[in-house]
Amino acid sequence: MTNSIIYEDNCVRKILRTAWPKYHYDLFKIFAHDKKYLPKVYSYVCDIEYTMEKLDILCTVQEGLIDPKKYKLNRDIILSIPAMYNQIFVDCLNFTRLHVEDKLFFMHRDLHLSNVVITKDHKIMLIDVDAFEKTYKMVPWKYLNNYMTILWMSNEALLHV
Repeated sequence: MTNSIIYEDNCVRKILRTAWPKYHYDLFKIFAHDKKYLPKVYSYVCDIEYTMEKLDILCTVQEGLIDPKKYKLNRDIILSIPAMYNQIFVDCLNFTRLHVEDKLFFMHRDLHLSNVVITKDHKIMLIDVDAFEKTYKMVPWKYLNNYMTILWMSNEALLHV
């Protein structure tokens, strides 16, 4: 079973296959208040449902890096992609230092190419906000693999713009 996304007139409703506990959502709301790379979350309906801002999406980062000319991506947009991945990691570490007890970290656990989108006004946005959670590992193993893939794909895409 996968997550369900329901597009409504003024928002997106996400139905999760696994619970996003309220205490993770509450930490996320504190974390997200000044992060321009995150969509606004409007309501926490229950541990498997929330609503968030509807974005005007051009493509996923994966699609954009595979074919930057098709999506009219320029050098600045492409360089913004790995920069945003770095920023998320740094922001999580800084937030952890201030808001999370010893031996735990507040991290995004599913930071991959299809969970980040490029909007039609060329903003890079992380759309899978329910993957923020407390964890015992500072660096999720998937992050390292995905980060190296993003760096390589960004490098390749820059050759074509």
